[in-house]
Amino acid sequence: MTDAISKVEAFFANAKKWREELAALRAILLDCPVAEEFKWRAPCYTVDGGNVATVWGLKDSCALSFFKGVLLKDPAGILVAPGDNSRSVRMVKFMGLEEIVAAKPTLAAYVRAAVELEKASLKVVLPKILEGKGMHDR
Repeated sequence: MTDAISKVEAFFANAKKWREELAALRAILLDCPVAEEFKWRAPCYTVDGGNVATVWGLKDSCALSFFKGVLLKDPAGILVAPGDNSRSVRMVKFMGLEEIVAAKPTLAAYVRAAVELEKASLKVVLPKILEGKGMHDR
């Protein structure tokens, strides 16, 4: 077992909160054409070396996040920015296993769409922030 795989296994095995939910998200991701790696203290799902998605156990929810989420079509209206200043990442938050089970087909479709974005080498074009100005000052 490689170091990255053992870290991924440890992440899921040691999850004190959201263990079943994170396992369900992992199963959805592993049914898609992605590789599982370990980056930023969490499992990261990649294609051809490019980051596609990651899972997180948060205080009040767990989440599946997409690195280039702003480029994804969101017909289900489930993607949210993780914070006010998030410019590229979008995530789907869950409060329980039943929500993930119900969303499985949609999530799988979103992961596959994110894989296609990565394979197409699409980039998120971020406007430059004016020096000395914050996001809200533009």
